[in-house]
Amino acid sequence: MTIKSELSYDGFGINGPDKYRTRIASFSRNEEYRAEREKYGPMFAASPDLLAALLDFVTMTENGNVVPGNSANATTMGQWRSTIREARAAISKAKGA
Repeated sequence: MTIKSELSYDGFGINGPDKYRTRIASFSRNEEYRAEREKYGPMFAASPDLLAALLDFVTMTENGNVVPGNSANATTMGQWRSTIREARAAISKAKGA
């Protein structure tokens, strides 16, 4: 992946990638909003990883590498598997899994 921000979600907000894990977004601690926190927090934290995976797929597609071995500058099967693995990990993170 080309972008790696290492954002994290701690149940009440999004923490930045710096060494002090600076809070960059907060969610209400009111129990009334718990479902929203649990739904959107992991998605926000995973957004840089999702963007990176999407950019990798778009780049491969634009280069004519929709199928490994499709062109002169074809993506190897290993590169495809790696990109798919990273995309799946980002999706799992977004789902809070």
